[in-house]
Formats: sequence, structure tokens, C-alpha cells
Amino acid sequence: MIKVGIVGGTGYTGVELLRLLAQHPQVKLQAITSRKEAGLPVSDMYPSLRGHVDLAFVTPDDAKLTECDVVFFATPHGVAMAQARELLAAGVKVIDLAADAPVALIWRRPLRRQVRSCRGQREGRVRALAPYALAVD
Repeated sequence: MIKVGIVGGTGYTGVELLRLLAQHPQVKLQAITSRKEAGLPVSDMYPSLRGHVDLAFVTPDDAKLTECDVVFFATPHGVAMAQARELLAAGVKVIDLAADAPVALIWRRPLRRQVRSCRGQREGRVRALAPYALAVD
């Protein structure tokens, strides 16, 4: 089983990710964060996940994200960059669904170069490049 954490589980991207991962037979949801909804069971906020997700939202500070195999960031720009270093140092794979990749560079380079440049980055990082591709190191 792959232990997964989701940072930003109440936004559109976070909820869709929850819906998809809750059905995956090889995934165990470990932590789902929300500052505003901490303590609220996920299924109370999203009844469609009742019976699929038995966790409550926790704050990012209380989530034990370093115990996850992979952490998805479904957060606004800037959030993942603040937390990713600690997770990467703990051996956690990080997938950022926001725009924390260097946006100025992404929009100026062809897609092929974007993917190639990501391969040279540190192991464990995965980032979405614009809305077109997912680059995996």
C-alpha cells in the first residue's frame, strides 16, 4: 500500500484527488489537511466520500506527512515550496498540483525543454507544468 497525504483537501483539486485516490486499491489515505476544517470528518463535508474516506481533516502542522510515501499539494501558489524541502529530506515523494514550478521559465520554453529540465532536478519531485503535462524526475 502507498501511504498518501493531501495538503489542501477542501479545494476543487483536493476533492477530486480524494475522490480518485479513495477508490484506488493500492492507496491508503494517511492525512488530509485543511486549516479551516480541521477536526471535521471528510465524509461530513463531502457525503459522496462516506464509506470511502474515514479520516478527519487536520491542520498541516498536525498532519504526520513525513510518515507518508507521497504527498500531494493541492494548494495555492507558494504553499508547497514552503513545506516540500522537509518532506523531500525525509524521503517523501512530493507532487505539486499548483503553480510552484518557476512560472516565468515555464511559459517561455517549449514543452519538450520543460520536461527535460525537470529530469535534472532532485529525485522525488513531480510537478505539473502549466496545464499540459506532468513532469516526473
